[in-house]
Amino acid sequence: HLFDKMNECMAKAPCRLPTLTLLGHVVRKQPSWIHKIARYPLLLSLLKCLKTDTDVVVLITGVLVLITLLPMIPQAGKQHLYEFFDIFGRLASWNLRNP
Repeated sequence: HLFDKMNECMAKAPCRLPTLTLLGHVVRKQPSWIHKIARYPLLLSLLKCLKTDTDVVVLITGVLVLITLLPMIPQAGKQHLYEFFDIFGRLASWNLRNP
């Protein structure tokens, strides 16, 4: 239920930062069920947010969540590998596009 509610909040721009902050706290606690996040749309919402959002604070928070989450979902990471490269490539070229 937590992942479903967070996924709903990720769709709303004003709720996105608090949702990512909460997700970051959950991920850092490393609960035994965190690997299940790969089966829920929340991971896809996080990746979509990191590909499209322009708010720097949201992007940095989301990337920190993603970096912390990656070792916990190694199997799911393989199917999203190209998306990860798109996200990190977008962030690497951020300064060139947004001086």
